[in-house]
Amino acid sequence: MSFSNKDYPLLSKSALKALITFVILSAPTIMAQNVCTLTVPPNPLSAKGLATPYVLAGGCKQSDPNTQSFAEATILDPNTGELFAYSPLVITEGTKPAAAPVVPKLPNGAIVGIWFGSNAANLQLVDSKGSFKQGACINGVPGSIFGQTSSCNGVAFFAAVRKAVAAGKLKIPALGKAKDGSTCPTTRSFALVDQDQSDNVITQYLQLGETTAQLTAANKKKLKDAKAIANGSDNALLSDFLDPAIGCKSFNVPTLDDPKNVRPTLATNEIQAMAQKAPVALVPANDPMVLNNNQPDLNKVNAYRSIVGQPPAKSLKDADPKTYCANLAKIAPPVIQRQKALTQKQTSPIAAQANSLFTFLGSRFSGAFTALGCENLLGFKSPITPVLDNNGVAVDLTFNITKGSGGGTCKAKSKGKGNGNGKCKAGKSPSSVAAPTPAPAPAPAPAPDPAPAPAPAPDVAPDTSAPADTSAPADTSAPADTSAPAPAPAQEDPPAQPYRRDMPSRRDMLSRRLL
Repeated sequence: MSFSNKDYPLLSKSALKALITFVILSAPTIMAQNVCTLTVPPNPLSAKGLATPYVLAGGCKQSDPNTQSFAEATILDPNTGELFAYSPLVITEGTKPAAAPVVPKLPNGAIVGIWFGSNAANLQLVDSKGSFKQGACINGVPGSIFGQTSSCNGVAFFAAVRKAVAAGKLKIPALGKAKDGSTCPTTRSFALVDQDQSDNVITQYLQLGETTAQLTAANKKKLKDAKAIANGSDNALLSDFLDPAIGCKSFNVPTLDDPKNVRPTLATNEIQAMAQKAPVALVPANDPMVLNNNQPDLNKVNAYRSIVGQPPAKSLKDADPKTYCANLAKIAPPVIQRQKALTQKQTSPIAAQANSLFTFLGSRFSGAFTALGCENLLGFKSPITPVLDNNGVAVDLTFNITKGSGGGTCKAKSKGKGNGNGKCKAGKSPSSVAAPTPAPAPAPAPAPDPAPAPAPAPDVAPDTSAPADTSAPADTSAPADTSAPAPAPAQEDPPAQPYRRDMPSRRDMLSRRLL
C-alpha cells in the first residue's frame, strides 16, 4: 500500500518523503551487544512471507523464557472490512520448526500489518534481501530502537483501518459495561496503562525442546509434549486476564493459522481503543521505549504512536509526562479498589510477583508510578502500596486515596482531540490521606509457575461474585481523536552507532512480564 498525504493530513510533502526514507533506512548496520536480533524474511507481507519463520539470534533462544520473541499479524480485507489474525512463527537460529507453519489464504488486496514483542529488553529487526523496505518495517528511529516492540506495515494498516471505518465497512465493537457498571477498559484507558503502554503481542507458540511451532489445534494434537509459551504484554493482560475477570470482551477475529478459532491481537485491541472516552492515555514523552539517549524525542514518540494507530503529538507538551501521571494517579487506584471483588479471586499473571490479579494490578501500578517519575512530577507518593510477604510477593494492597488522588483534573487542551495528555496543572499533595483500607485475608496464591514468563491463561473464567461497589467511574464524554497519526520526519542517514533501548528493562524495575 502506498503512502499519500490523504492518509497523513498533518504531513507536508517533505515530511512524507522523510517518512518513506525512514522506512528504508531504519534497518541497522551495526548491532549492539545484548540485543536479540530477529531476521525478517523476504516479502513479509505476502502469504509466503507470513509462513516463512523469523529467525531469532544474537545469543537469544526460544527455549529461554527471558529472550523468547513473538510475531503477530492482523490482516484487513479492504473490500469487506473483515479482519483476521495470523501468528508468523519465530524459531531459534540453527533450528527448524517443530511443525511447518500454515500458509494463510489472504483475501484479495489484503492489507497486512505485523507486530513484534519480546521477553528480552531489546529486539532488533534485521533485513533479509530487502525485507525491511518490502515490509515497511519500523524498529525505532535511526540510532535508537523502541526496545521490545516493533512493526512492519503498521502505519499503512491503521490508515486502511480508518478508511474502512469511515466507509462503514469495519464496525468497531462497542466497549460494553463491566460487572461493576463501569465502561470496559481498553489499552488506552488510564485504569490499565503502565509506564510503557500498548506494547508487545498476544501471540503464543508451542515449544518442544529447542524448537517451536504455531499454537494451533492441529499442532497441539501432533506435539503432545509441547508447552505453550507467551509474550508478556499489556495486551495479554487486558484480553486474557482482566476482561474475563470483570465481564468484558476483547475484539476477537478469525485466525488464518488455526481454523475455527478466534482471538484478539495488539491491532484489534488498539482498534477497539479508538472508542476510548477522554481522557485518552497515549504514549507520553517519558515512556522508556520512546526516550532517545535518555532524553525526550518527539520523532520517536510519534514513530511509536504511528505503529499502534495513535494520533501524533504536535509537540512534547502534547505528550506531557506530568499530565499522564496525574491522570494515572486519579483514575487507576479507585478502579482497582472498586473492582477488588472481581479480581481478587482471579489468577495472577505472575505468581512470583502477586498472589492474585487484584494484587498484581496494584503492584504494577505502583511500579509504573515509580518508573515514570510520577512522585517527583506530582509531589506525592503512589496512592497504592503493595503489602509483601516474606518472599516479596504482593498479598494485599493499601490505598491512600483522597479526592482526585492529590489533585486537579487534567484534560487535553483541545477536548477530544490530540492525545489526552495535554498540559495541565496537577493538584498539590494532600496534607492528609485517607486511611488505608483494612487488609483482608490474602487470596490463596496460585500454584507458582517455574517459568519466569508463564503463558497467559486465555480461558480464565469471569468471576461471578458481586462487585464491592456498583458505581461507575466518572466519564468525560469527549471521544478520542481517530485522525491518522503522522510520524515525525526521520534523519536522512542513520548514525553509525548501535541501536539500543535507552532505559533499564522492565524486569529490572518491576519483576518481570505483563507490564
